[in-house]
Amino acid sequence: MNIVDKLMTIDAGKILERPTETMEIKRLSNLLGEPFLIKLQAVHPQRYTEIQSMAVDLNKKGHINNVDIYKQNTHMILASLVEPNIKDRKLLDHFKAATPVDLIGKLFLAGEIDEINKKINELSGFNDEETEKIKDEVKN
Repeated sequence: MNIVDKLMTIDAGKILERPTETMEIKRLSNLLGEPFLIKLQAVHPQRYTEIQSMAVDLNKKGHINNVDIYKQNTHMILASLVEPNIKDRKLLDHFKAATPVDLIGKLFLAGEIDEINKKINELSGFNDEETEKIKDEVKN
């Protein structure tokens, strides 16, 4: 049986399912007095690339001026976060957040945003070594 035949044995619906995982944000768990869990899912490959691209600032000659890592990380969380619903109007109003990205910045500390993104990268098929290599390539 060749690789194409093997692929044909896989349920097409299952292959399209994106991996999900729940992670705890301990600081928020301590504030709530119960586990604060967020549910993340892998980001679609095209969306992943779009988010990376929108964080890059190019000059008129097409050279990279800057990479807005905060923008990249918060939009990656927005694309991945299943629960809680970060777009919920009542939640946005409660924290006086203009946008879901604004709310991400209010809910999570810098280190938490970094840890959440590590989990998203893992779910999206990257390991830590590959992720660091990509970040270095984007910066250079």
